[in-house]
Amino acid sequence: MALRKIIKNGWNDEIVLIHSDSQIVVDSVEKNYSKHYQPILDEILQSLEQFPSYFIKHIADKDNREAHSLVRQKMLTVRKYRD
Repeated sequence: MALRKIIKNGWNDEIVLIHSDSQIVVDSVEKNYSKHYQPILDEILQSLEQFPSYFIKHIADKDNREAHSLVRQKMLTVRKYRD
């Protein structure tokens, strides 16, 4: 969603740096392959083609506790309203 928003607003003329707490996501983007989520990965890769370059880096939860906590709180809220 973030990549789509950046592209929609025309801000994709710079190098993008992506941080993820998911090693699987980082590996999938780097290898251009996902065993179970290839259609989603293809959409991400297609969006990334619209940038001059990109870098993706894994950040462990323990090294980014505040962001991890915010995401966890949001996920709990989403689940609460879904049920």
